[in-house]
Formats: sequence, structure tokens, C-alpha cells
Amino acid sequence: MEHPFLSTTDLATMSIDELQTKISELTGKLNFAYQMGNLDLQRQVKMALDSYTKARNKKLDDMYKKGDGDDHSDKINIS
Repeated sequence: MEHPFLSTTDLATMSIDELQTKISELTGKLNFAYQMGNLDLQRQVKMALDSYTKARNKKLDDMYKKGDGDDHSDKINIS
């Protein structure tokens, strides 16, 4: 579930490094929320973390799909 106050267009404009930095920060905050036993805070941070993770994964998928033009046609087919 995505956080309702995070804009997907804003997340799409962030770089992978920026997204990863934010994911690391939110992971620390989530650990703190677990230690405090604050369920409401845990839910909010998890939703934000899911949003940032989804945006990072989409960027990585797009980057890998784009690739470097290598379609592996020169590899031996063993099927």
C-alpha cells in the first residue's frame, strides 16, 4: 500500500541513489518505531517505505529492461 501523502510523480523524479538514501532513513525510523512499540507510527513508516521501495524497483526494472543492447543472441542455446 502506498502512502497517500507521497506523490508518485515526485518519487519518479528522484534518482536511484536518492531513493535508496530515503529507504535507509525510513528503515532506521521503522526500527525505532518497533522498539517503541508504536503501531500507528509503524504503519505510517511502512507505507512510506513501500512507496519509496516501489519507486526504486520501478527505476531499476526500467534500467535493466533498457539494458546495454545485449540481447544475448550470441549465446549457445542448450534447450
